Amino acid sequence: MPHLLNRKLNPGGFTSNLRRSFGPYLSLDEDNYLFDASERSTPLWLGYNASPLFGMLQFSECWSGNDSSQMELVRNAFQQLLLRSGNDASCAAVDGIKQLAPAALLYHYICQSVLEQYADEYRAAAATVEKEFDALLQKNSALLQSPAIDSSALKFSFDVESPAVADQFEAASYQAGIHLTRSANRFLFQLNLAYRPEQMRCFWQQMNRLVEDFQGSWTHEAVEISNPAAIEATYRFHELLIRSKSQQQFSQLDAIEYLNSQLKRFGHGLVPVVLTAANYAQYRPAILQMQQDVYEPVRRSPPDEFDMLFESGTALAIAVIDNRVEQTRIIAMSFAGRLGLFTQERGVNEDPFLDDHSTYYSMDLTIDENFRGGLGRVMKQAMVLLALKNGVGGMHGRNRDRLARGMWAINLSLGSFELQHLEDDYPDEGPHRDCIYYRCPFQWPDSLSDDQLREVVQSIPGMVNGFLLHDVIVEA
Repeated sequence: MPHLLNRKLNPGGFTSNLRRSFGPYLSLDEDNYLFDASERSTPLWLGYNASPLFGMLQFSECWSGNDSSQMELVRNAFQQLLLRSGNDASCAAVDGIKQLAPAALLYHYICQSVLEQYADEYRAAAATVEKEFDALLQKNSALLQSPAIDSSALKFSFDVESPAVADQFEAASYQAGIHLTRSANRFLFQLNLAYRPEQMRCFWQQMNRLVEDFQGSWTHEAVEISNPAAIEATYRFHELLIRSKSQQQFSQLDAIEYLNSQLKRFGHGLVPVVLTAANYAQYRPAILQMQQDVYEPVRRSPPDEFDMLFESGTALAIAVIDNRVEQTRIIAMSFAGRLGLFTQERGVNEDPFLDDHSTYYSMDLTIDENFRGGLGRVMKQAMVLLALKNGVGGMHGRNRDRLARGMWAINLSLGSFELQHLEDDYPDEGPHRDCIYYRCPFQWPDSLSDDQLREVVQSIPGMVNGFLLHDVIVEA
């Protein structure tokens, strides 16, 4: 597995004036198509960093520079992640983790965790870069001089013959919707895993047209792939979360209000409901039907587990009801309860937070297959709001290794990190049976000053669109 650290790594600080990213280690973002959300009219910006990096914003240690017991847990998670890869380079990189400041630690942990979960996509992307760049050179070898490629970093570069041609090529590239890095007459292209397959195809289509027909200008129509409304909502959610966690003011967080603002994208007639002991009986048949419709028998939560949750008085639960049908039908639901209620789940008895009554366990999140493609992220975010408003200090849960990588990317964006790695946890014959047992902390150990809080909020666009650590050497 590629790794991001070497022994030359410098803990470093932040710099926010850069607009590009360094490599192939960032995840898919399920419905955010715009490659640079800080410049919302830009169709294809090489280096759009997908949402897992939002997770850095959820730790006050990132911005105050303070180590904590929580940072030690993240440090251990990072070490175990590298050691699991089993190669000498990753094992040697473990020593470098001990020297990392909180910000650098979280940055590299998130990136490396995504790279592990999306290893197959990474290999496919590297093969595509090699194949497509070779085809590009055949289209106009006279224009593209001194070509170089590093497919393992999803990177290629070339020269053009003069400054005048370089000016023309740069202008035409921007008209084609391709933003690039230029140094004198040389152009560098750095792709990453934020590209979905259709976006990658679009990029190479534009590049081929640009090179094949280059006459000093762009003569084709531009292609824009964007969903600015979804991006704007994600930014606003994280800004609200940061301000609330920093100031310990959670009364303004309303999960139902947030869901109502987001459900319009998934269709009319969808109504969110907070489930409680008082209304559970009304929705119980629909909950069990949802489990039966979505999961095979081995993956269904038994009815008495839902009953136990609501009888405990600690239930946090949200359902989205489809009011377009006569019979009560749930199309999305999420449940959590105090951690100590779930000792039957592997990993819970070994959890160091087992006796902490402010720590909850994410029992279930289910989305109707007809409504997938962003609703899972919205439900997770709504549960965070509900949990904060009810004084929950952190949420623990489980993700299946690799097969639930999309949900793990969402969990990373909320500040999650691995507490335990449970081998062969799933009792089936499928691949990747390991389980990531994670913690998502909600409350900050330190309050930020007004100036620090302002810095965090102002840095949100830069953080997820090329915000780099100063002097940190990154290898792929």
